[in-house]
Amino acid sequence: MTQTTKHQKLDSIWKRGCDFLGTEHAILGGAMSWISERNLVSAISNAGGFGIIACGSMNPDMLAAEIKATFELTKKPFGVNLITMHPELDALIDVCTELKVSHVVLAGGLPSSASIKRIKEGGAKAICFSPALILAKKLIRSGADALVIEGSEAGGHIGPVSTSVLVQEILPYIAKVPVFVAGGIGNGKMMASYMKLGASGCQIGTRFVCSTECVAHENFKKIPEAVSVLRNAGVKHVMIYGPWPLHPPTKYIPRNHVSYIPTASHMDLINSPPRYWYPRRQEQKEWKKQPSYRRT
Repeated sequence: MTQTTKHQKLDSIWKRGCDFLGTEHAILGGAMSWISERNLVSAISNAGGFGIIACGSMNPDMLAAEIKATFELTKKPFGVNLITMHPELDALIDVCTELKVSHVVLAGGLPSSASIKRIKEGGAKAICFSPALILAKKLIRSGADALVIEGSEAGGHIGPVSTSVLVQEILPYIAKVPVFVAGGIGNGKMMASYMKLGASGCQIGTRFVCSTECVAHENFKKIPEAVSVLRNAGVKHVMIYGPWPLHPPTKYIPRNHVSYIPTASHMDLINSPPRYWYPRRQEQKEWKKQPSYRRT
C-alpha cells in the first residue's frame, strides 16, 4: 500500500468525525482541568485537531475570559467541556452560546435532557460521554449530537470498564451519531484500530500534556517518559512517592503494577486513601503507620 493510498484510507475512516468537528484531523484534545486552557487548546486546533477548554470549577466570568483569549489565538474550531454537577451549569452554557462556541461537551455525570436542549437551542452541538450502551441510546434520544466512550485507562471522571470492552459493547450498535473513543490512546496505530472498528475519531489527553504548549510543570511532563523507560527496562512494579499525578501512568504499566505511597505532607490534605492507590498489603500497613494518617 502506497503512502497516498494510506492517506486516502485514513481520510475515509475519519471523514465523519472531521466533518462533525470541522477539522482536518478527527482528534479531540481531552479536557483536563487547569491544563486544557487557551495555550494548549489553540495549539491543538491550529495543528488541525479539535482543542477543548476544560471549564472545571470556573465561574461564568472566568470561562468567558478563557474563551475570548482562545479566540484570539486561533480561528480554528474548538469546544468547551462543562461538568454536569457544576452549580452554575445553565449560566456556563449561556456563556458558550453568547460567545458562539460551536461544540459543548458535557462530562462528569449523566447530563439532563434540559441541558442538552439548552446547548442545541443556542446553536452549538452537544457531545456527551457514555459509559454503557444503554446510556448511549438514552443520550441520543435526549438529543446528543455525538458521543465519547472513555475507558478506565483514561484520567478524569471514568468508570471501571476498559476502552477495548466499551468499544465492542457500543460501536457496533450506534450509527446514528459520531462516536469518539478515548482512554489509553497514545499513537496513530491505536487510533486507526478503533476507527477501523467504526469510531469516527479519538480523544487524547495525557499525550498532549507532554507538549511544549502545555502549561503543566516540566517535572509532571517527565512522569510518562520515566515510567515508559522503566517498562522498557523490564521493571514490573513502580512505586511513586508524594502527590499523585492528575493522570496515573497506568497507560504504560498495568494498574496492579503501580503503587502510590503518599508523603506525610501530602497526607495532611486528605482524610481517606486516594482514588488511584493500589497498594500491596505490606505497603498499606506502612502507610497506616504514618503520624498524619487519620481514619474517618
